Amino acid sequence: MRCVVDANVFAGYFRVAIGADLGDMTADPGALFDADPEMCRFVFDQGGQIQHEWENVADSEFCRAWLGDALISGKATLVIASSDASLTTLLKGHGFPLGGRDIWYLRTLASAPKEGGVKGLASEDMDFFQPNKKCSISAGDRLDFLLEGKGALRKDLLKRGLDVRCVAVWVESISA
Repeated sequence: MRCVVDANVFAGYFRVAIGADLGDMTADPGALFDADPEMCRFVFDQGGQIQHEWENVADSEFCRAWLGDALISGKATLVIASSDASLTTLLKGHGFPLGGRDIWYLRTLASAPKEGGVKGLASEDMDFFQPNKKCSISAGDRLDFLLEGKGALRKDLLKRGLDVRCVAVWVESISA
């Protein structure tokens, strides 16, 4: 599986690595980062947008060390993230915030070659599930939403072969 990981998921991994609280994540993302590359091969854009996002939420040296090791070991790969007008139109139609950097996760994922038939994004950001609910959903409803994989945008992305899941669901699928 090719996997793009949202910066907030990497931040959770970093917090656990330094012994801090996991926060409101659905599960410890360590299993994603520790998984065999055949189960989860990380994908980054060659322009460094995703790496920059990761460095904004965690220690930049920790990030660079992890990414360097992952690239050398084959656990991570770089792709050229291309623009896709139909993806942008889909996102815009769902109210996805096109002005931010989050679009890079999906552009990178869409540009990645399929491996094992699955291309996935590990994220707990409601923008990738149902952007219009981000500010109005309760914590309990958000958790149910993420764990059950609800959301009109998520479902439309899945039709394009882009599987957005929360950490708990990814960890469960890797462990199965």
